[in-house]
Amino acid sequence: MYMFNIEQVRKGKSNKDERIRLTIEYVLQLFFKENFNAIVVILDSFDDRQFIRKRLFDKWFLQSKNVDVEKIEAICQTDDLQLISMLLVNKNNPLKNKIKDDYFDLVKINFYS
Repeated sequence: MYMFNIEQVRKGKSNKDERIRLTIEYVLQLFFKENFNAIVVILDSFDDRQFIRKRLFDKWFLQSKNVDVEKIEAICQTDDLQLISMLLVNKNNPLKNKIKDDYFDLVKINFYS
């Protein structure tokens, strides 16, 4: 299982540059073309914009041409933190059910041991 992170380099309002979506889609296509693993995406809540990020990612996912990838979502809640997480896994992965079980085990402990 892999994780990746996308960070805004410049402070201030982000723009809706289509190249960002295309770049992320390209990276994911390359990743799933080369291996059958999975990726965990975390949308953190440091600025209370996690649901805005989720809507954007959902929109990008629907626009994606990568139909072999399944997206599973969960929310982790602690006393002071809420994380939206997504598991992206190849639909044909023979270990998909085990990967999903492992993902939900991580969710249960809020990704921390």
